[in-house]
Amino acid sequence: MKRTRVAAVLVATMPFVLALSQAPVPTPTDATAPRDAATAPAETAPAETAAPAETADPLDEELALLELASTRRVTIPPGISTLGELFQALSAQAGVPVEAEWESLFRGGVDANDPPPLDRGEGSLFAVLDACCVNLGRSIERPRVEASLGRLRIVSHSTASTMRRTRSYSLDDLAEAFIDLAVSHVDPEGWTANGGEVQQITRIDGTVVVSAPATVHRRLAALVEELGDTRPAGVRFSIDAWIVPTDSFRSRANSDRAPVVGADPLEPSTIDGAARLASPTIVAAIDAAAEATISSASRRVQIELRPERSDDGGMIAQYRVDAVAGESGAKAQGVIPLPIDGPAVTISLDLDEQRTIVLRVLARPMRRVAAPHAAGGGADAATGVDAAGAGR
Repeated sequence: MKRTRVAAVLVATMPFVLALSQAPVPTPTDATAPRDAATAPAETAPAETAAPAETADPLDEELALLELASTRRVTIPPGISTLGELFQALSAQAGVPVEAEWESLFRGGVDANDPPPLDRGEGSLFAVLDACCVNLGRSIERPRVEASLGRLRIVSHSTASTMRRTRSYSLDDLAEAFIDLAVSHVDPEGWTANGGEVQQITRIDGTVVVSAPATVHRRLAALVEELGDTRPAGVRFSIDAWIVPTDSFRSRANSDRAPVVGADPLEPSTIDGAARLASPTIVAAIDAAAEATISSASRRVQIELRPERSDDGGMIAQYRVDAVAGESGAKAQGVIPLPIDGPAVTISLDLDEQRTIVLRVLARPMRRVAAPHAAGGGADAATGVDAAGAGR
């Protein structure tokens, strides 16, 4: 599935107290005689108050710690006799603090003096700890690995419910699909554990609001990425434009038994007499056309592409090509498949019996497509086209 980038907002409250103090007002009996300049103390300028440091987002810190724990490799050492010793050994190997909430874990049937659930194994620190938790405790009360206060913590569901962070995911029409996938594939038991106290998910119009520990947000971010890959907001088309001898192109097509338009294109650079015209890039929003124009003194090729979602859930593009070289010209239009992140697709049209225009189109998904804006360096401000190499 593809992956739409999402806007995330951490919801937090920061209570504060404003304390007021008032100096006593002197009475007439408190008055003292004025002192002369020699004996009066020097006046001190008020100290400047430093601007408060910007508070770091605790969820971002926890996600960074989880990412670190997923990259540090550890091995379960031999001779470990208790669960507590195992957690200490793994923490020392990875250089990442690991803390078990033994008091709450004990209520779920887990004790520091229990034998380790695994006697061998290796992998990332997070993966090994998570595997241990899966094999500990009663099924409904298995411990879980979370991140908080700068360390990994092995906690019960009850403790995890106090570690929730809230973040909003803007997903528009993907909201319902996202919720279904999240509940089915991201810690399915966690949404109902402890009566739904550990993690919650709700929808407000096109925004999904999730309140859960950092481990859940980490997996949800990966799910959003995956969804975004299958439903891009737009497509970046990298186009390689060539002019090749018609006979050579037809001969190669016949010998390779490959379609002129398809997902397995010919490589123009391997055809004798081929010359590259330019390599423009077109950025087009879904269901919106964008175009590029390649021109020189004697040649002009205009390419228009409109990406669309097909009925089977894939991607296609309507194309239109208008080419002129000297007194010869040709036009072509049609539909090509868009293997997103796949191989290039070839479009060709014969200018005459001697010359053929060959366009190799490579499609890459875009999660966001910026509004058109003026840009320099040869870019077309209306279409977002980078026509580098045009006219060569």
